[in-house]
Amino acid sequence: MRRAIAAAAVFSAFSIASQAHAQSPIPPSSAKALRESLLKADRALSAAVVRKGMGAAFGDVVSPDAIFLYDGAPIIAGGANIVALLNAQPTLAGTRIEWFPLVGAVSSDGSLGSTWGVVSVRPVASQAESAMHFGKYISTWRRTASGAWQLASYVEMGVSDQKVVIPASLAQTSLPTRNPQSGNGAPFAKADIQFARMAGANGAPAAFGAFAAPDAMTLPGTGEIVVGPTAINLRMLESPAAKAKWEWHPVYSEGSATGDLGFTIGEATIAIPGPSGLTDYKSKYLTIWRRQPDGSIRYIVDGGNGR
Repeated sequence: MRRAIAAAAVFSAFSIASQAHAQSPIPPSSAKALRESLLKADRALSAAVVRKGMGAAFGDVVSPDAIFLYDGAPIIAGGANIVALLNAQPTLAGTRIEWFPLVGAVSSDGSLGSTWGVVSVRPVASQAESAMHFGKYISTWRRTASGAWQLASYVEMGVSDQKVVIPASLAQTSLPTRNPQSGNGAPFAKADIQFARMAGANGAPAAFGAFAAPDAMTLPGTGEIVVGPTAINLRMLESPAAKAKWEWHPVYSEGSATGDLGFTIGEATIAIPGPSGLTDYKSKYLTIWRRQPDGSIRYIVDGGNGR
């Protein structure tokens, strides 16, 4: 689920549109075209990664202030820092990485979008199916004045092996100093904080079920993608997460001007009980939020990895 390491099976694609905002609606045909253009941009990035590697491919599309959540590393902010980190990973050069978007969501004003799905990971030197494994990803995109999509954030689950190399040349990264509870992202950060409070008071399974949109998905560290509030709640009750103590907080938020789609990035600590006491698992996460018809804000997808 939120904040874990992954391997997943590919299943049939979903198509989810963001809710139209009453003050600034986009005609259905335009909304569909925007969604298709977003998915096209996501597929193009995957194809570029296959051709020339993650560092070069991401360098072509990341925004200067993009944020990357790479398993085992701290939150990396800044396009140049992201490219430097990816280029420093020796395992990536020998790995064929390709992903398949299952969902595309676009804000009603067409300014912000998100894609998520599954990733296939296979050593370049091997053609054996047994050498392949699957991960997951979530990405966010901003549409520029020219109509092109630019990558704003990305989290991978199951691509890296946590043996992270932090290059000496990597600049000291810092997220924007703006309070996550200000600006267009404020409503989504506030929802994230309420979400965390409920998890602390009532347990993570109850909170994840209560804050899930009807079509929400979680991308667990292991196993299949889980869809819908009831399934999410029940799956968490089956896992060690049910007895763990969860604490998290957003460190960054962003939202569309129309207020119907947004995302939060944050850090979490999951205290898992064991024979010798609690073991703290440090993680980071990316959560995509959508305003519901009744005005409430609920997450539509959530995932993360270790830090």
